[in-house]
Amino acid sequence: MPTEPNNADDELLLQGRLLDRVMRQLPPDVILVGGQALGFWMARFGISAQGAVVTADADVIGTVTDARELARRLNARVDLPRKTARTSLVAQVRIPGPGGREGNVDVLHLLFADGGLQKCGVFTRKVIAGSLSFDMGDGQVLRVMAPIDMLESRIHNLAGLHDRKGEHVATQARWAIQVAKAALFSHASASEEHASRIGSLLQRLFQLAKSASGRRAYRQHGVDVLEAIDADLLEAMVPACAPQLLAVRALQEERQTGRS
Repeated sequence: MPTEPNNADDELLLQGRLLDRVMRQLPPDVILVGGQALGFWMARFGISAQGAVVTADADVIGTVTDARELARRLNARVDLPRKTARTSLVAQVRIPGPGGREGNVDVLHLLFADGGLQKCGVFTRKVIAGSLSFDMGDGQVLRVMAPIDMLESRIHNLAGLHDRKGEHVATQARWAIQVAKAALFSHASASEEHASRIGSLLQRLFQLAKSASGRRAYRQHGVDVLEAIDADLLEAMVPACAPQLLAVRALQEERQTGRS
């Protein structure tokens, strides 16, 4: 049975035309992350949510200046956290909708990573460095966190925020695994330059599966990062990745036989 994201009664879901409007109005230095980044990649790779809502609002990496500019473009309101608040939140952009409901964009300076503040900073910098840009037309460019970073963020959420956010974080993680699998196939099918990155992507997925967050996701929720890796198919498409796949196959076998 599909799960649903936590959503307040007065919250307007960011989907359809409203979501498209928000994405087209994001300032150029802002990076789309979280559930809407997951939704972006699911749409791009043709992965169905089977009628479920992927996420209720939107998260972006940005600044207060970005939040104010986005609010200006959307005719929305900016809510700022208290100056003394210890939060990753820079601002919320509240978009007016019918019936007094409002859509929400969280503008963040730091992404959650299971394991403490230092890991949050390292992960956030990695996401910024690895973000990808897409032409939305009319001179508008959308920056989005990369698929493997997006999967890592969903695994961190599942490992560290499940009790607070509910079972939908597990659903998102399973979708993110499908996205990562499609991204690997896309790289393997592309030019030789893109295919050459398969080895490093496989290494990242292997390390994520072995990490504390990856192990917790697997043992407590049955969500296995390694399901993103079709070892036989990838080796047939990119034989050079065979060395990285040895370790992947060994861990996959351990998990299949209950030894991990």
